[in-house]
Amino acid sequence: MTKYYNHYKVYRQAEKYYEEVNDACSNLLVNYTTFTFPAQFLISKIERNLRNGTEGDLYAENETVFEDFEVDTQDIPKHIVYILYRALSCYYADKYDEAAKLINNLLNEVSLKKYPFIQLEIKSLLALQYVLLKDYELFNQLSNSIQRQIRLFGKDACENILLFLKVLKISTSEAKKEKAKKISALVPRLATIQVNYFAPTRLVKLDDKFIRLLTEF
Repeated sequence: MTKYYNHYKVYRQAEKYYEEVNDACSNLLVNYTTFTFPAQFLISKIERNLRNGTEGDLYAENETVFEDFEVDTQDIPKHIVYILYRALSCYYADKYDEAAKLINNLLNEVSLKKYPFIQLEIKSLLALQYVLLKDYELFNQLSNSIQRQIRLFGKDACENILLFLKVLKISTSEAKKEKAKKISALVPRLATIQVNYFAPTRLVKLDDKFIRLLTEF
């Protein structure tokens, strides 16, 4: 019901069911994969907190919600969503190193050759963490890997990733003049691109804080 009301933007009704589902989130992920795709709730959970401006609360809340949850790496779609949800929770708690470790482990543990676009998305999210950690060597290596993949699929198929990477490259460029202005000009375009698959970079809040993080070094 939470997903139903979120889809139709009846958020007041969605809130009635949210707490009940959230309290049983770990149980939902473990026991209901036969009937539904329970990891969808984690996506809705981030979207809800972004809408309410409470995304910074996710990290602390996860410690209790997922205290007894055991990761199932064999269920690749669920595992991907779960790890990226945890990584985004770390990002919004300014724990970029922890977010990077989660994403790196995901890339090392799971073969994503069959899922090239989500692989691009995951790498792009990791690239953001490297920028915020000021690890420009790792960022440049990863950026080159992302660009090679983009060339394989064509720019039109990866426009959102291309723009996201361009924003990060502006942030890391040696030219310090008007970085914020340049990034601000790209953000509206990035926010309006339609993506027809799960894109965790779309769960990065493109607000003033995002621009400040990328420009105030």
